[in-house]
Amino acid sequence: MLKYLVTFFLIASSIAFSQDLDCTDFRTGEFRYTDPNLSGIIVIRTEKLQIERYEETGEEVHLYIDWISECEYTLTYKKIINPSTKRLKKNMTGKEMPVKILKIEGNVMTYFTKFEGMELTGDLQKILDN
Repeated sequence: MLKYLVTFFLIASSIAFSQDLDCTDFRTGEFRYTDPNLSGIIVIRTEKLQIERYEETGEEVHLYIDWISECEYTLTYKKIINPSTKRLKKNMTGKEMPVKILKIEGNVMTYFTKFEGMELTGDLQKILDN
C-alpha cells in the first residue's frame, strides 16, 4: 500500500509542476507592485510599451517590451521623464532587462530579473484590464 501511495504522490507532483503557465493576461493592463518599497508605482502595459509612473514624484519610465515567449520578455529603456526638471534622463536609454514570469496566482504574477549585477524577484498585481 505504501508503495502505491509513494508512486501516486510522485506522479501527482510531477504533473502539478510540469504545467505550463498562461501568461497572456499579464501582457497588457494596469498593474501595481506588491513590494512596499515599490508601492507608489503604477505600471501601464500595452503589447509593445510599459510605462512605470511614480505617483509621488510624477516621474515616468518608458520601456519597450519584446515578448520572447509566452512568459518571458525583455524590457528596454526608452526614456525616463522627470517632471520636476522637465528633462529626460539619458543614462539608461537602450539598457535591457530580461524578465521571466515564474508563477501566477489569481491576478498576481511573480517575476525574476537580472539587471546590472542584481537578481530580483517580485510580484506584480493586475488591477485593471486594457
